[in-house]
Amino acid sequence: MFIDTRGRTKIAIGICGRCSCKFPYDELMSDPNYPGLYVCKDDLDNLDPWRLPAAPTENITLDHPRPDVQLYPGPIDIPIPTIQAVLTGTDGLPILSGGPGSPPIAVGPPVNQIVPSNPWTPNTAYGQNAVVTPGNPVGMTAAGQQFFRFVCIVPGKSGAEPPSWTTEEGTNVYDGTMIWFNEGLYLLDQATPNNGN
Repeated sequence: MFIDTRGRTKIAIGICGRCSCKFPYDELMSDPNYPGLYVCKDDLDNLDPWRLPAAPTENITLDHPRPDVQLYPGPIDIPIPTIQAVLTGTDGLPILSGGPGSPPIAVGPPVNQIVPSNPWTPNTAYGQNAVVTPGNPVGMTAAGQQFFRFVCIVPGKSGAEPPSWTTEEGTNVYDGTMIWFNEGLYLLDQATPNNGN
């Protein structure tokens, strides 16, 4: 059968997917229940969502998820050998001392654990059992000094200026709206000055 396609938007002939009859291409319509199936208007279905193919599953995985483990580093076992010598300069004074005329520093037994320090900061909210040190006991600046650990026993906000830190274990320090408790030395085996060579 000849079909005249003159005057149409598409000069082509299509075949209905159901009745298999020829129609001008622009008369065929996409079936709402079967995407990709083109049919004539007499064979067009009413939309039935239950007959549509299942929607693909959404990909809801996250990029770079954090592991389900506790990230607190905790004490780290680091074996540190005992220093066997004291360095001296050309003037005969020890390099590890606090300055000219200071006694040399002798290092005691090896430190088996280094606990991460948390130096005190001003105008900071601290919760109960928070632990700080007055300074940052790291490197040679900590050698020969006594750093104490202070535990928060009354939570609050630290002051704008450092409090008067005590050097006696078991005493309290009042800081802003909170109270610290001197728990003892930060490193019991830290370097301490003596008068030996």
